[in-house]
Amino acid sequence: MRQEIVIDDRHRVVTDEPESLGGEDMAPTPLDLLAAALAGCVVTTIRMFARRQGWPLDEVAADVSLDTSVRPARCAITVRLPQGLSETQWRRLEYVAKACAVHRALERGIEFEHSTVLAATTAV
Repeated sequence: MRQEIVIDDRHRVVTDEPESLGGEDMAPTPLDLLAAALAGCVVTTIRMFARRQGWPLDEVAADVSLDTSVRPARCAITVRLPQGLSETQWRRLEYVAKACAVHRALERGIEFEHSTVLAATTAV
């Protein structure tokens, strides 16, 4: 079940499934990566905004969970910001977190276009 996905000929991401689903549990599941992409985007968006404002933001961390057993699926993100921020800064960062590109794309909905092709044979 392990898969290696190449993104833009530059990056490789590995996914797997738990042993209970026939995988080896050696990498995140595709759904785990979806949740991680959202959490990563939220933290990056917060950091970029804080940098532009000149706010020191040493440690920012996020925990994320994705529950697909309910409809619609539920994603919970908890962002931990460092002590020392004013309430205004904290509230602004809370607002900015919801503006990350992944959050917006998921919230607006995604139209999918799937195609399946046979791999080209190589000449010997």
